[in-house]
Amino acid sequence: MDNDWKLKKITLEFKQGYTWDKTEDRYEGKIEFTNGQFESFSVKITEKMSEPYLKLIAEEVVKSARELADRLANSLITKQEKNEQ
Repeated sequence: MDNDWKLKKITLEFKQGYTWDKTEDRYEGKIEFTNGQFESFSVKITEKMSEPYLKLIAEEVVKSARELADRLANSLITKQEKNEQ
């Protein structure tokens, strides 16, 4: 058995309420590991476990959105300046 386990995949999805066992909107996910020997295992990400991931993702989304907005604004200003000349 190979003990060199590696992360294969992390999934985190928003699920709207009203499945057979849940009635509230929530985030659900799974972390999967594999060792390259066709062995794998997975762990469910509970709603409580999802909070740190969402905070980390939110910070990066805000950062990326700001950078995109700056690039877009600079592009529009540059195009407007060129049109005025």
